Amino acid sequence: MEREARNGTRGSSELGAAVVSALIRAAREVWGLFVEDGSFTIGIMICVALAIGLLPRVALPSPWRGPALFAALAAMLLENVARTARK
Repeated sequence: MEREARNGTRGSSELGAAVVSALIRAAREVWGLFVEDGSFTIGIMICVALAIGLLPRVALPSPWRGPALFAALAAMLLENVARTARK
């Protein structure tokens, strides 16, 4: 009787470990969909932070702030594509 109880517990702990492992794998896959290249993500965050903190203080007319952010993000994308192509 004691052996069956231990086997039942072991089976549920193995099932629990498999579920946790599957959840961790799924979380890594989802993370990879959004953050494939860490340096690209950090670059985008820096560009957005600079746009928020720096562009309002620079003598750049308001209608040009959006295109300036776009240009910075496009440059980040082109650099990332060129670096990936070299690999």
